[in-house]
Amino acid sequence: MAKHDLSPTIGAAPPPADCPGGTLPSVPPGRLFEDEMRARLLENIERIRQTLQYDDSEPEREPDPFDEVARQVREEINISVRRCLIASRNDMRRALEDMELGCYGRCQECGSEISRRRLEAAPWARFCVPCQDRMEKNEFD
Repeated sequence: MAKHDLSPTIGAAPPPADCPGGTLPSVPPGRLFEDEMRARLLENIERIRQTLQYDDSEPEREPDPFDEVARQVREEINISVRRCLIASRNDMRRALEDMELGCYGRCQECGSEISRRRLEAAPWARFCVPCQDRMEKNEFD
């Protein structure tokens, strides 16, 4: 048997009602694999927390007009980066919740299994590749 068994559990119960992704049975991606993904998610959440706490403010001084423009641009970039970090942290927390519910590794759109390669690349992935592609295509049309 492979180290990380991705086959459906025999006699697995359907996912809980609050588990998105349809009525297919929950397919745990293997205990060791899930533990590894949980550790990576928690580590990334901690890094984001530390980054969000970091204060890179500059001491107050009499602004020159060019310095003021540069400061405003940096501030806008920082706000955008913070929003992305917060969204990523929320996705990671959602993945941890899915683990607790027993539906981690299931596409929240079609209910199919998310590939192990995709979860290794992005443990917070909520959608299989075909559904993600479809949503991104619709987003840009």
